[in-house]
Amino acid sequence: DDGLYEEQVDGIFRVVHGAPFNTGVQALMLLFQVLQSRESVSDRFYTALYAKFNHPDLLASGFGKGGKHAMFLNVVFKALKADTNVARSKALLKRLLQVCTSQSAPFACGALILASELFKQRPALRAMAKEPEFEEEEHFADRDDDEDDDAEE
Repeated sequence: DDGLYEEQVDGIFRVVHGAPFNTGVQALMLLFQVLQSRESVSDRFYTALYAKFNHPDLLASGFGKGGKHAMFLNVVFKALKADTNVARSKALLKRLLQVCTSQSAPFACGALILASELFKQRPALRAMAKEPEFEEEEHFADRDDDEDDDAEE
C-alpha cells in the first residue's frame, strides 16, 4: 500500500514540475492536501513550491481570464501556515515578496495581505520584517596596488 502511495505521489510531483503553470499549481494543491493528511509534508514539497516562484508563466497567469494567481497564493498561504521550519518559511515568504516586484498590482496586493495574515498567525515570521537579515554591516575595500602587481606576474 505504501509503495503504491509513493508511486502516485512521485507521479504528482512530475506533474508539478513538468506541466504548465496552472496545472502545476493544481497538482501542488492536491499534493499539499494528500501529504498533510498523512502529516508528512516534506522538504520535497517546499522545494517544488519554491520552484513555482521561478516559473515563467507566473507572470503571464493573471487573476482574470482564468488565471491561477489566487490558487497559487492560496497554496502558498496554507503551506507557510502549516510549515514548522521557520527558516524555510522566511525564505519562501521573502521569495514571494521579491516576486511581487515583477507582478501585477492585484498579485502584489494579494501577496502583501498574505504576508500580513502570516505575521499575525506566526509571530516568528514577523521578526523578519523588523530585524535586519545580517547583524554585521558589510564592508567593502579596494585592493591595494601591490596586490594587483602580484596578480599580473
